[in-house]
Order: sequence, then structure tokens, then C-alpha cells
Amino acid sequence: MTEPAWITLSPHSHLGLTATVSDDDQEEAQDLLLDAGFSTGHPEYKYTLGTSQSDAVQQALEQLYTEVADHQVVIDDVDLGRPASVTAQVRKRAVHPARTNRLATATAAGERALAEWDAVSDSLCDGEGWPLDDRYGLRQQQRDAEMWAQFEPYLRQGPPLLAHAEASLPHLGPDERVAARWAYRLRVLRDALKGGTRVQGESEFVAEVLVPEHPHYQETWQRAIALRNAEGWHYALTWFEHADVLTEITQAERALAAEPTSPHRGPQRPEAARAWSPHALQHINAALESSSVRPAATRLFRGDTPPRSR
Repeated sequence: MTEPAWITLSPHSHLGLTATVSDDDQEEAQDLLLDAGFSTGHPEYKYTLGTSQSDAVQQALEQLYTEVADHQVVIDDVDLGRPASVTAQVRKRAVHPARTNRLATATAAGERALAEWDAVSDSLCDGEGWPLDDRYGLRQQQRDAEMWAQFEPYLRQGPPLLAHAEASLPHLGPDERVAARWAYRLRVLRDALKGGTRVQGESEFVAEVLVPEHPHYQETWQRAIALRNAEGWHYALTWFEHADVLTEITQAERALAAEPTSPHRGPQRPEAARAWSPHALQHINAALESSSVRPAATRLFRGDTPPRSR
């Protein structure tokens, strides 16, 4: 079965809604967004509704929810706080695993960006570690932008992942929890999200006060983006250094769910033990044989073996 495309919707204070598509080649999902009124003209977000007016937002949502039923597309609107009935069951079964899988992909992309930076950074510095020229700063900006692009979606998707992991901790083995330092690593991830959210909020404030018609709009906006990426570098790095804890906890959950469950066998009460003693059983069988109507429950008996107590 073909994997469905994912449209992830997120609220925005001024743009109404922003949307991302799981894969760039998912034309079905892209067409649905464009038909619903989304555009690709914003410099920061790939798909935006462009208005926060409630009527326009509601109309776009209704069209998406209506049209998606005829396509291999799932709408992930958890961030909106009002799940769509048409995809609620699909999302309930698949959102968390899908987000966990995509987190592993994003983490790998972040690791590649770091590896590429490590491979070239030394060549851009002298023997004492000082940058040779502007190429170092330009390449550093590229690194920051690549890391932020992978990290930014988790400012919205990260809190539900963390909440799920934190709720699962009490049900997992205490020795494993302590050895893997899961609780500590989850706190580190939450702090990284708080820092990233603050940085994002500052850049959004700049976007609000900028006037697009100003002759230096693009230049000022690009500087603001570069500053955001640079300040967010630490939080992005921290997130991807510790994000594997979410995968570890998910795997531990699956392993626990796969374990066979053995029935609880508590100590039988003395009365129950005596009731099924050989002497008592002889009287029970004799009473059943002498009865004119044989109760259906007798089909459960196998020879002289009574049913197990529960």
C-alpha cells in the first residue's frame, strides 16, 4: 500500500495557517492546499493561507477536510486543537509513529549538516583556529540555516512527542529509565524547545513590524533570519543531540506491548481450595449426574479437573 502524503497544519497569529507537506513530490497534497487558498509567496513558510480572518480559515479547513477523503492524503491538524473527524482515526493510529519516524530522518539530516561543517571548518581557519576570510562566516550561516530548517517544525511537533514520552515513563522498567537517563534527557529537550520558541517569537516580531514596501525590506529580513538561525543554533544542536531518547522510549513501549501477558494467579481462598478438594468434587459430580437437567456449564469440565479460579 502506498504511503499517504501528510499535510501538517499549524496556526499562525498573522498568517492564519501554515502548512507543510511530508514530501516535495506529493503533488496531490500540494494541489489540495493551493485549491483551498494557500499560497507559496511567503519567504519563511512554504504554504500559507495569508489571512487570520476566522471565516477564511474555516472555509479553507472545510475544503481541505472535504477534499482529502478522495486522496491518499492525511491531514495532521493536532496543532490546531480541533481534530478533523475525517482523519481522526487515521491520525490516532499513525501520527505518533509517523512523527517519531520523521524525527529520526530530521536527526540524520542534522547530523549530516554537522558532519559537513566539521569537514570544511578546519580548512577555513589558520593554524591557530582563526577564520581566514569571509568564507567561514558564510559557511557558518549555511550550517545554521540547515539546522534551523530541521529544528523549526519541532517547536510545534516536539511538545506532543515529549508529553507522550513523559506519560510513558512510569510504565517502563525503572532500571532502564535510570541507566538511559531518560527523564533528564527529556528535560533537556524541553529546555531546547523553550529556547527555540523564544528565538522564533523574536523573529516573528521583526516580521510584524517590517513594511514589505520598504526599499530595504529584503535586506533587513534576511539579516533577521540569519540572526535567528545563529541564536537558534545552540537549541537546534541540543535538540538533535538528545532527540534519540524519544525513539528509545517508543521502542521500549513497543517491546513492553509485545511481551506476553501471563494471567494473575493469586492465592486461592481456603474455602475455594476446599470446595475443589477430591471429596467435594465427588459430591458435586454425583449431584450433577442425579439431576434431570444437566447444566450447560458442565461442558467446561474435563474429567475431574475443575475450572481455574480467576
